[in-house]
Amino acid sequence: MPILRIISDALSKVFIDGEEYGQIEPECIGTYNLPVGEHILSAVSPYNDSIKLRRVIHIDYDRVVEMNFSTLLNYKDILSELELFRFDRDGKMGFFEPITKTIVVDPVFDNCSIFDRNGYSYVTLKEKRGVINKRGDLIIPCEFTSISSYGNYFLVEKNAENGILDQNGRLLFGMIPYEIHVCCDNQVVSGWYYSDGENCFFFNVSGKMRIKGAYDFFSVQSDGGQSIIIAHKNDESHSDKKHVYNESGHLIVDSFFDDISLKDGLIHVSVGNWQSKKEGLFDLEGRNIFPVDYDEIRSYSGGFFSVEKGEDSRVVRFDGSRIVSWPYRIYSKPSNNYI
Repeated sequence: MPILRIISDALSKVFIDGEEYGQIEPECIGTYNLPVGEHILSAVSPYNDSIKLRRVIHIDYDRVVEMNFSTLLNYKDILSELELFRFDRDGKMGFFEPITKTIVVDPVFDNCSIFDRNGYSYVTLKEKRGVINKRGDLIIPCEFTSISSYGNYFLVEKNAENGILDQNGRLLFGMIPYEIHVCCDNQVVSGWYYSDGENCFFFNVSGKMRIKGAYDFFSVQSDGGQSIIIAHKNDESHSDKKHVYNESGHLIVDSFFDDISLKDGLIHVSVGNWQSKKEGLFDLEGRNIFPVDYDEIRSYSGGFFSVEKGEDSRVVRFDGSRIVSWPYRIYSKPSNNYI
């Protein structure tokens, strides 16, 4: 019979389909056998009856459902697949579900890793690596010399060639005799690139080539659902110079800058070191909002900016199409992003 497990770090009364199932002590796990189908789960704090949680859950065959009440005020529902343990039989490894003792993955592999947080295990057979999911499906066959995961994407190597596979084992691009690098922004995969020694090629996460150019590497910055691709190139002085492309691979800022950042849908750029630094601002279509000759540009909420050039410091506002100058000068710098 399917299993429901409830985890809590606070004392909780548990009701299933209106029937009280007792209390769960802090940091304990309540385990319940339930028939297949929909059930109404409620949890109530014994200390305060006004703090209640109610969830409709669906129980399937061969599935463990976990409800995690980290607290009754800030809870998180976790609906996970079977929690599987490794076992060894005659030198071969597989997985079983520890509550029902059901073998989910037959012991046919030479080695298996524990499942990662994305639900994948890396398996080895005859010194070749593959990937299985928690249902025991071999989503990547055991034919690669190395596999690295990036979320639901896999960087694979075989016969000195590299490629990118998705979570269904489909080849997005490759196999190529060059090292493939991943672009991540806030720990989220945002693209791939490789260099053939003359040009550097950028691909989006779906494996579509977007940029080809004489660059050294690429990076991606995102802010508020908008992204830019930054193409890096070291000059003769080994300084990192940068171009800016949009997500479609179109060059939107065709001058090289020393520093580039995306904030509030605008591209902040600068040239020079800290002693001679000049700053400017572009929009995502490449229009120059502020020329790159300001000593400092600081952005604030509501489209306001404080700009400094020499002894002149003032407040301006960008309304999306033009600069509106305010008749104010700054005598003390604003704080906390408000003017």
